[in-house]
Amino acid sequence: MPVLAKETGPLKSGGMAYKTRDGLELIYRGGQVQAVKVDGRELSGGRAGGFMAWDAAAQSDVWAFENGVCSKLNLELDAKVTAQADCLAFDGTIRDKTGKDRAVTLMFALPVEADGWRWGDDIRRERVITGKAEYANTVRVGCGATGAISLYPVGAISGEKHGLAVALDMGRPAIYRLGYHAGLKQLFIAYDFGLVAETKQFPSAAQFRFVIYRFEPDWGFRAAWDKLTKIFPDYFVVRSKEQGIWMPFTDVSTVQGWEDFGFKYHEGNNNVQFDDAHNILSFRYTEPMTWWMPMKPETPRTLEAALKLRDELAADAKASQHRYARAHLGIAMFDEDNRPAVQFQETPWCRGAVWSLNPNPFLQWEPNFGALHWSDAIKEKLYGPSARGQLDGEYLDSLEGYVTANLNYRREHFAATTVPLTFATDTCRPALFKGLAVYEFTRWFCDDVHRMGKLTFANGVPYRFSFLCPWLDVMGTETDWNPGGRYRPSSDAQMCLWRTLSMGKPYLLLMNTRYDDFGPALVEKYFQRSLFFGFYPSMFSHNSSEAPYWGNPKWYNRDRPLFKKYIPVVKRIAEAGWQPVTSARCDNPAVLVERFGAPPGPFYFTVYNPTQQSQKGTLLIEKNLTATGRITALRELLSGRVVSGATGGFPLQVEPEQTLVLAVVAP
Repeated sequence: MPVLAKETGPLKSGGMAYKTRDGLELIYRGGQVQAVKVDGRELSGGRAGGFMAWDAAAQSDVWAFENGVCSKLNLELDAKVTAQADCLAFDGTIRDKTGKDRAVTLMFALPVEADGWRWGDDIRRERVITGKAEYANTVRVGCGATGAISLYPVGAISGEKHGLAVALDMGRPAIYRLGYHAGLKQLFIAYDFGLVAETKQFPSAAQFRFVIYRFEPDWGFRAAWDKLTKIFPDYFVVRSKEQGIWMPFTDVSTVQGWEDFGFKYHEGNNNVQFDDAHNILSFRYTEPMTWWMPMKPETPRTLEAALKLRDELAADAKASQHRYARAHLGIAMFDEDNRPAVQFQETPWCRGAVWSLNPNPFLQWEPNFGALHWSDAIKEKLYGPSARGQLDGEYLDSLEGYVTANLNYRREHFAATTVPLTFATDTCRPALFKGLAVYEFTRWFCDDVHRMGKLTFANGVPYRFSFLCPWLDVMGTETDWNPGGRYRPSSDAQMCLWRTLSMGKPYLLLMNTRYDDFGPALVEKYFQRSLFFGFYPSMFSHNSSEAPYWGNPKWYNRDRPLFKKYIPVVKRIAEAGWQPVTSARCDNPAVLVERFGAPPGPFYFTVYNPTQQSQKGTLLIEKNLTATGRITALRELLSGRVVSGATGGFPLQVEPEQTLVLAVVAP
């Protein structure tokens, strides 16, 4: 099955030149790319590119658009190119002309001869482009042509002299893939669209927006990401500038000597007045996409039994879950058999059914998910003059929907969607993808919270859905680094994803483990690894519910010295803001380096040894990082030790799983 275009036909003349101010030029005509140039140098090698389409249901060939039409597949394309100072932006709509349900892949291919260049998987990993392979970094989502979506919203390649990137506009998300195909010599973005007549905002169509741009090649993916944040600066605004650790649910005032721990973000509104008085931010809890419906132990765990209980609750206006049951009638997601999607769970907080809900706030049903969780009456109660204390914002739990259905086949929901449909990988049946539905709610919800001058805080993100991150102010996740008594921290690749997508925003961790088995030695490892990334480490519960860490003085008093040692340093560097381009490297590749802050303000390097052996190396700092080009000494913040620089850099020794935090000593 093709996932990218076959080679297109011969070049045609008469294209229009689109140029950025920084030297990228595209010759484009009627959907076809005729040339790609950087600083006047032709990179396409005489190959053509542009927009192409593939009919997944028909397993067709891949066909190009000419003058906005793909006659072989009965598709039309309206694509506008805008030359901006630092990128070329493509805004477009693909439209079916048959009036039938369609499952199509729309591709844009940029022809680039990139043999020997590097494909960037993330800020730490890259691969040399050779042979005829396809280079991409994707994650499974169970829909679209390949069942996968790109993990990052940017695909970047870099050679000795030039770097090129294509990037999704996260304000116009879809099921998409970014990559470079070495055999076809194409840097591409591919969208998997389901086209149906019922989508009122775009009947039988889908909309998209992406950008292409150049970047300086020396820092590869890091430079590409750095430039993306400048192309879309609003997506990376840091609203929560004063930061700290996460308190899940427990009333902070009940913690002995709570001042030692650095609490800042309180998940819960159980003591807002105390939080207000002590500069702690409190957030009201919401979980999008789910309704947890308790069932008696003797009730069969079947769809029929669950629906019977649902109907009883919907008919009983006095039932505590009456409004959820009423909402479920109209906003339940449907599975491939057109039945309400449900899972049965036995958890400490609910034993029964977990219904998957479409959180789209524009669904024509009363109450829809927006009305359940964010009506004018709710806002007045929580934030109006009669509220008990001043809430600081809203908390969204399990944002990527770990217990919800992947696809929603309920056709009456198609009419209200503001995001494109996709299709099932196996049947090519059009459907709404849950990640895009939760995007609809997240953006609508966060925009309104921000209009009120409040903050948004989300758990369980990002893992797959990068396009949720621009709307969130504080992000974090629950994790267990000691499952079954074996220490297994989150991978570097996973932590790079969290750091990159949150950019300068605070990122928080909650350790959910058995704390008697997670003693001070492991807590310190956890804190050291978190410190390297500028993450705020905290604790919750072994099962996300019972026996919370912060309810047991034995545990937190045991670890109090570690909180006092590490959290102020995490705060110092994280508030300075993570920088994608470090402008420093260690000559020992086993030693990792990140940077926080930028001149002329304070800035810091974190240096981490992830290995089990002591490592020596020299930290090499680029001279152009500072105006003077002179850094003569660094101070390690945890030990106070000063490291003097010589002509060859700053000599370091880093112990196993140790992080050093280095600040510039004024000359």
